[in-house]
Amino acid sequence: MNVVTLSYAHRMTPVATDDFVKITPRHLRQADEMCRRRLALELDNQRGNPPGNARFEVSNRISADARLAHTELAPPEARAFVLPTELLAEQQRVYAAAVAGYLTLFGSTSARAVDTSFETPLPELEVRLVGDIGVALETDDGVEVRVLRVGDRGHARSLLDDIDLRFITLRAAPWSHGRPLRLVVAELLNLDHATFDIDVDERAPAAYEWVAERVAFIRSIADSDAPRAGHDCLGCRFVNGCRAHG
Repeated sequence: MNVVTLSYAHRMTPVATDDFVKITPRHLRQADEMCRRRLALELDNQRGNPPGNARFEVSNRISADARLAHTELAPPEARAFVLPTELLAEQQRVYAAAVAGYLTLFGSTSARAVDTSFETPLPELEVRLVGDIGVALETDDGVEVRVLRVGDRGHARSLLDDIDLRFITLRAAPWSHGRPLRLVVAELLNLDHATFDIDVDERAPAAYEWVAERVAFIRSIADSDAPRAGHDCLGCRFVNGCRAHG
């Protein structure tokens, strides 16, 4: 049995999460438009065919190496960023440019990586919020999350929406321990970045209520389990055996 200890609203509660429904930012944002069969299977945490991850290989590697670069409360160790030779030559060039961008933006700031879980249970809703929120850090000024983008278009502030902010607030609540949270989103190739200062204790209750309403809606539409061919088939892990493709 998977059991975690959850700190939320000043409570410490042992929580068994094995049967909790998996909820990701994508579900919160796009459930209305999703194929009901795909939605139901994803909520049930079915595996299906492995999805391709080429789009995120560079950004995922940058985030992982950034965590390694911040093992001590100090500026990042540049040697933690090792050129990934298993990636394509073009990806390696993008990686090198993104590392240069990271060190330009954050190279003089002392920080230490926080070991956080990839999910946060909400026991009353019987769901798990699942997804990477960014590089979680402790700094001299408090706690910080850095959301690192590589090649995304648009102003940095537009790269996070209200759903992202609610999701990150609830995911950060167990380890922020009431401290203000600085959220930085940075596009590493053009050095654009934006900062959000979040009072987790103040914002968490409203974020929780919104998620609770959204989860109730998501469950109601997932119950139909009806397949629907369309745009959502792109990247779907459950095409095999789908009646819409029979």
